[in-house]
Amino acid sequence: MVPFPAVPSGDAEDVLRWFEQHLRAVIAPEGFWLNLRGPDGDSTSGAPHWYAAAEVSGHVWQLPIASTGQELIFALAEPPEATTGALLLPLLTMLADQLSRSDRSKTLCCQTLRQNQRMLDAINSSVIGMDLDGYITSWNQGAERMFGYAKDEALGRHVLFLYADADEDNSLLAEASDSGCCGEMLVQRKRRDGSVFWASIHLTLLIDEDGEPEGLLGYLVDATERIRAEEKLRLQSAIFEYSEEAIMVTNFKGQVVSINRAFTRLFALKEEDVLGCEHDFLHCRRYDADFWSNLRAETEREDHWFGEIRCKRNSKTSFPCWLSFSAVRNLEGQLTHFVAMLMDVSEHQQAKEQIYQLANFDALTGLPNRSMLGLLLTQALHEAKRMGTYGALMMVDIDRFKRINDALGVSAGDELLVQVAERIRNSLRAEDVVSRSGPDEFVIALFDIAQRDHASIVADKVLKALSQPFTLSRLPQREETLSITASIGVAVYPEDGADSESLQRHASIAMGRLRQMSNYEHSYLFFDADMNAQALARHYIEEDLHEALRQGELLLHYQPQFNLANDKMQAAEVLLRWKHRDKGMISPATFIPVAEETGLIHEIGDWVLETTCATLRDWIDRGIEPLRLAVNISARQLRPKLEERVLGLLNQYQLPAYLLELEITESMLIADDTKTLHILEALRAADLSIALDDFGTGYSGLSYLRRLPIDKLKIDRSFVVDLPGCKQESALVLSIIRLAQTHGLSVVAEGIETQEQLDFLRLHDCPLVQGFLLARPMPREDLEAMLKSSDSCRPSPAE
Repeated sequence: MVPFPAVPSGDAEDVLRWFEQHLRAVIAPEGFWLNLRGPDGDSTSGAPHWYAAAEVSGHVWQLPIASTGQELIFALAEPPEATTGALLLPLLTMLADQLSRSDRSKTLCCQTLRQNQRMLDAINSSVIGMDLDGYITSWNQGAERMFGYAKDEALGRHVLFLYADADEDNSLLAEASDSGCCGEMLVQRKRRDGSVFWASIHLTLLIDEDGEPEGLLGYLVDATERIRAEEKLRLQSAIFEYSEEAIMVTNFKGQVVSINRAFTRLFALKEEDVLGCEHDFLHCRRYDADFWSNLRAETEREDHWFGEIRCKRNSKTSFPCWLSFSAVRNLEGQLTHFVAMLMDVSEHQQAKEQIYQLANFDALTGLPNRSMLGLLLTQALHEAKRMGTYGALMMVDIDRFKRINDALGVSAGDELLVQVAERIRNSLRAEDVVSRSGPDEFVIALFDIAQRDHASIVADKVLKALSQPFTLSRLPQREETLSITASIGVAVYPEDGADSESLQRHASIAMGRLRQMSNYEHSYLFFDADMNAQALARHYIEEDLHEALRQGELLLHYQPQFNLANDKMQAAEVLLRWKHRDKGMISPATFIPVAEETGLIHEIGDWVLETTCATLRDWIDRGIEPLRLAVNISARQLRPKLEERVLGLLNQYQLPAYLLELEITESMLIADDTKTLHILEALRAADLSIALDDFGTGYSGLSYLRRLPIDKLKIDRSFVVDLPGCKQESALVLSIIRLAQTHGLSVVAEGIETQEQLDFLRLHDCPLVQGFLLARPMPREDLEAMLKSSDSCRPSPAE
């Protein structure tokens, strides 16, 4: 038998395979059976059929493996040759010994591996082993905790499945493979739940016993908190350095350790000039020497101090600074530093002063405004009450100031207001107050007068000063000299009010009443109780008018106009009426002026126009021959929107334009001829009839009349009332009729109340008349009854 070579080292299976291979060289494979049985195993499990016979014949050898408690079993089917038999036992003994040594080595190796694995698992950070291609070969518990994947889920997978960025390449692996390791790299990785985090990674190349690369070891630490801390530190550093506020950090003794850029700009100092210095250099000399030491002591107690101080810039200029001074402590609570934040508040103070000026004084004249006037009046009233003196409040309004603005421009108007303010101020005593309370309105407060009549003296003095011509020099390329008038309303303390609001309101009421008194001998008027009662009455009318519009209390009456040629109804004038829920019928003379003053006339006038058009449409739809309806238009309604509204209503209700007539007064034309003429020409071009009401009361000339786009003149009732007895009135009425005929205009005489008046007008060919003698103003139902019972004349576009 050929001697066996040395038994190789390796695990038990390798040794058994080696022994079997060499036995086959001398014994047929089916002639022997070699097996390794565990301590608790069956010795015949898997044995060949002849095993029992071999055991009886003594051809079975059993050798224990001491290190593991196993047994090596060798059996022969036939008795061995003498030489072979002699070698079998030594060979089997040598094999058992080799298996025992192999198991001990394997056990030690496993123990080492298990110890190494426990060490790796004990590391909180992630340790990942990979082959050179990047496939994971080891995965510790730190990796499980970091990524959320169990070991068996990660092993064998390519490391790319952990990358947060799908476009990230394998450059780190390549660098580690080439150089043996790579320095720390910050990368983004992805957990099992999809969350992304920052990781610090180190890669090391693993070398085998022959010095060849066999894999890579990756060491990863979650760097999220670290990056956040670094980012926070960078942000805080940027805030410190680039803050608009000057920041200075000192130690607990007050010595400067750091300043930012804003500090160097604010104080015109370089960093090297102040580092190590005590911060006392900041304060102005007006503070005592212990200011900063006291400030540090207080801040140490309270942790914070803020307030305004004065500092010096470059040891020269003093300026106000807002200081926020804070204590900084370590984790043990010990004071380590102070942080001072300083802001130059010079502009802020200037802005506060400017805001105060704008809030309390008129920007144009520099006089106190309404807000400041209220404060000054309240203080002065308290003083007057304490001293028992009289006081007076005077409301001064420049007459027709809007016309000056429109004619000469806003800048000229502003220059005039400045000069007016100066003259009023120069007319008063130093203790008196003058305020600008409106565009062309001033208020004078006198609170040290001996008696009521002294206010008259001041009013005369102011009016005299304002009566002198004004020279305006700001006009382009010329100077303008103009004269103005003013109206003054006066309220006296304490008779007309004991508070600022009452005095201002009553002075305004007095001035408004003065403007209505065209023939009053003075340009100032004292308030009395009757004025207040009337003002209150107008206020209540205004409030009731709003409610009347909401509740539908307004209604229309109609007064027919008759053609004297055939005594038939030709048209009807639409008259506005108000049936108050409590007071009954209220005269238009009472509420129309209030509606015009408050602007309600626009809403009321619009309602009248639409109701009139709706009535005409209803008559047509019901087969009633419609009359031309004449609607009175207020001066406030004559604006460009009127044309759009009227034409829109005609289109909405599908009405021919000649069925609607608009009545305007002569005074409206004279007040603003250019604007009014443009509006009337547009309406007349749309085939609407235009009637000039109250003709003769405005004293317009013939040349003016020729330019008016009108169809009809209405003779005012004041000229008809004395017909035919008064020769002067008769001549005037005849002149109007002849004038209308000459200009191709129709004529309506209103206010016919006697048969004599009617006969006179019929005799002298007056075409149309209206008045109580013929028909009083009536509700719509009564007018419709007249239309149905009489053969009325249908108006035509030519009439």
